[in-house]
Order: sequence, then structure tokens, then C-alpha cells
Amino acid sequence: MLKRGDILKVAHVLKKSTCNRCYFLLFAALLTLGSTSRVHATIDTDTSSLPAIQDSLKEKVLDTEHTGTSDQLHNLALQHKSRGEYSTAVSLLQRALSADEKTYGPDHPRVAVRSTSLALLYHDMGSNDRAEPLYGRALSRHKTVSGPSHPDTAGALTNLAKLYYDWGQYGKAEPLYQRALAIYEKQNGPAHPSVATVLNYLAMLYQSLGNYSEAKSLYERGLAIDEAVYGPHHPAVARDVSNLAKLYYDRGDYGQAESLYDRVLAIDEQAYGPRHTAVARDMSNIAGVHFARGQYARAKLLYERSLAIDETVYGPRHPAVGDDLNNLARLYCALGNYQRAQSLYEQALLIFEESCGPVHTRVATVLNNLAQLHALLDDYEKAESYYEQALFIYKKVFDEKHPRVATVLNNLAGLHYAIGEYNRAKPLYEEALSIDEAFYGGEHPRVSIRLNNLAELYLAMGEYDRAQNLYEQALTIAETSGQPELLWNLQFNLGYLLAMEQNPYAAIFFGKQAVNTIQDMREGIVEIEKDLQSSFLDTKWYVYRFLAGLLIDLGR
Repeated sequence: MLKRGDILKVAHVLKKSTCNRCYFLLFAALLTLGSTSRVHATIDTDTSSLPAIQDSLKEKVLDTEHTGTSDQLHNLALQHKSRGEYSTAVSLLQRALSADEKTYGPDHPRVAVRSTSLALLYHDMGSNDRAEPLYGRALSRHKTVSGPSHPDTAGALTNLAKLYYDWGQYGKAEPLYQRALAIYEKQNGPAHPSVATVLNYLAMLYQSLGNYSEAKSLYERGLAIDEAVYGPHHPAVARDVSNLAKLYYDRGDYGQAESLYDRVLAIDEQAYGPRHTAVARDMSNIAGVHFARGQYARAKLLYERSLAIDETVYGPRHPAVGDDLNNLARLYCALGNYQRAQSLYEQALLIFEESCGPVHTRVATVLNNLAQLHALLDDYEKAESYYEQALFIYKKVFDEKHPRVATVLNNLAGLHYAIGEYNRAKPLYEEALSIDEAFYGGEHPRVSIRLNNLAELYLAMGEYDRAQNLYEQALTIAETSGQPELLWNLQFNLGYLLAMEQNPYAAIFFGKQAVNTIQDMREGIVEIEKDLQSSFLDTKWYVYRFLAGLLIDLGR
């Protein structure tokens, strides 16, 4: 951690030696920097639990004419799954699978259905190592019974491909999706909804690889098929539009994303009514757009409405409720209400650990976000423990070059930075930057975050030229990102560096930009509770005082 004496030395560089008030204001701002996990830097919260992409896979439920014990167990298991009671559902599906294997033999289509249902359940729980052999068995059975070019085989290929996609093994997923697509196009024709489904999955894969143009083309092909088959107001169309909206969201085109999400919400409200979980998901997605744009009042209202619907439909212990709580916690953290955020994070963590098990990406998401919160509260020991747990899960579920791994590496580096362990922070920042540049390309907002944090490290190490170069690269990206939180951080950071370099006029220029960006954000929260407005400003007061100090020094 930075020592008080070190902070005084830096403050001395910034002041003009004659203005005691300026000295105090800058000292207070710098003290904040030394005693927290980089208050003026950008820590990467994990939003991966946001249910932004609607999944079209449906478990096959046997026809109602099958009334045997295994059918009853299977359907009862699906009911427990829908309530988030995964352990009970697993037990029931295992019993149904065992019963059908004994009755019909291992190669019967009913056994393939049971295997697929159990695999889907394990998949949802994040138990990919258990899901993979079951998906493989189902695929083998469909190839043997139905043939390698049958639509059932294509469905099994799609399930296995989606597992590899969620596992981050995109090289394995893509050829399986392509094989499924070829089968569906040959057997069902190029304009069949099954083709649209696989086109959407392929588009998600290309989107994850940063190939946005190809992803957009595939999304639009899938949407055109479903609109032609179902009309413009069908839930399948809503799925396609939602996926396209997520593409625009990831690219930072929040206006287009919001417009498409609004269309999805209108379709789902008409199809299901205003209290359906699909509507809750849509509201959460729109809230995510508002959150990214710094429109916290709008985000808060929609997150709360989504939570209310999910709690009513699912009960308080369902993973969807955990997603809502995590999203609300991130909002309260952004507003500076850390106590409320911690309570919500801890509730979400309990839900995910109970329903999904301890080694699940949802658990890692909350652990990462809780770690960030404890770092902000100066509890570095607990923060490091949470980060390490999250990193372990992500590396187990994905490979070591996945963006979620980069997120935790970035945040863990920030923790080392905050306690003055620069040599430990630097390689972690560099690794996170390398992963995200390779994954997203050089113009993505995540890359801007990485550049910003690495620049801050160089600043603390006294390497001002390297820091300025990185800040300027990051600011160029942030200016077109549509993310005001990222933008004001970089405007302030660059102004701070210029003040350190004895360039007060340039420092004032960027300081004013940072204040103006924050003021625009404040206009968006005038409708929320006064205490949240105050806590929002409490986490940014040093920006105003930094600018005031510079202006006072110049007699302005």
C-alpha cells in the first residue's frame, strides 16, 4: 500500500507550494488513491450472468401416452429443474435413465432422450465434464438408430457444440455446428426454423471470437427465416432480435441495442403477458444497456421489476433470481452503496452455490464482483481470496486464454497494485491485455480498460511517457465506447498525469472533461433516492477537488 509519506511527496509535486488549500485537496484525493483499490481506475466487474442471449434448446418431454414410472420421473425432474432445484432433478433423471436402460436396452431412442435431458441439466449446472459423455452417448445412439444425416443427429450435434461453446472450446464447437447446419438445410430445407436456430448459435460463436460482421450476417439470416415462417411478432423472432441486440451491445452501439431490446420486450409481453420470466429477462437486458450508459435510475427500475417477476414465478432461490440480485448489486456498487451491494452479492452467491454447485461460472461471477467490493473496502485479504477462487473456477471451466480469465487477472493485478506490489501486478495486467486484444481486437472497450490500468501502473512507477502513451490509446477507444464510467476515468487519469508532468493547462482541460462527463451521469439519476445520489457522488468527489485545486493554483 502507498505510505502516507509517499502520498505527500506526490502531492507536493502537484501543488504550487503557496496554496495550502490546494495542497489539502490534492492530498485528500491522493490519500483516497492510496487507501483503496484504485478508486479512479476502472475495475472490471463481471457481467456474464446477465441473461442476454435467449436459448432456443428445448428438452424433449415424452408424449403423454407414456405413463410409466420413468416418464413420471422424467417430467417431475423437469419441474424441479424449472424451479432451480437441480440436485433433486439430477437424482430423478438418473433414476429415469437407469430404468429405461434396463427396460429397453442402451440403444433405444428413449434412452437417448433421457441422456440428453440429464446432459442438459448438467450443462446448466456447469458440470460440463459430466454433460459431455452423455451428449456423446446420445449422439452415438442417434447416428446408429436414425442415421448420420437425420435431424435427430443434427440436434445431438447442436447440443454437443453448445457445450463446447460454453466451455470456451470454440475450435471444437464450430465444425459440429456446421455439420448440424448442413443436415438441417438438406433435410428440412434452407428456410426452416431449425436452420435459423443453428445460424443463431453459429453467430454467437463468431461474435465471441470478435467476428462481428459474420455474426451479424448469420443473425440476420436466422431472423429473416423466422419472420417468414412465424410472422414478426412470434417469440422465436424475439429470440433472434434479442441475439442481434446483444451483438450491438457488445460493440458499444447501445442505441441500436436498446431499440432492438424494446422490440423484444413488446413481442414477449404480447405473447406471454407482463409477468412472464421472458419479460423479466428482456427488462434485465434493457437495464444492462442503461447501466452501461450510466443511466442508473432507469437501470435500477428495470432490474427491480425483473427481480420481482422472477421471485414471484420461481421463488427466492432460483438461479434467475441470483442473476437479478447480482445485477442489482453491481448497480448499487456503481452508486457507492457498498453495504447494500455486499448483501445482494452474498444472497446471489448462496443461491448459485446451492443450485449450481461450487464450481460454476455464476459462482465465479459473484466471487469476482465480491472481491472487487472488498478491495474497495480495503479488505485486501478477503478480496484476494475471492479473486483466487474465481480464477480457479474460470480456468477449470474455460481455457486459460478466455476473456473471463482476463477479467480476474486484471482485477487481481489491481489488488497487487493497490498494496504497492507493482512487480506482481505488471505481468498480470499484461497477460489480461494480451488475452483481450487477441480475443476482441484492439478497439474494444475491454482493451481500453486494460490499457488504462497498465498505464496507471507505469504512472505509479514513475514511467510517465509510457503511461501517457497508454492513456491516450485507451482514451481514443473510450471516446467511442458509449460508456461514461470508462470515459470519465480516463479523462481524469490523463489529466492527473499531465498535472504530474507540470502541464496544468492540459490537466485542467481533461479535468473539466471528466467533471462534465460525471455531471451528465448525475442528470440521469435525479429520479432515484437522495442517499444513492449522494453515495454516487461520494465515490467521485476527488475529481471535482482535483480540478478545483488546479484552478486555484492558477488563480482562476
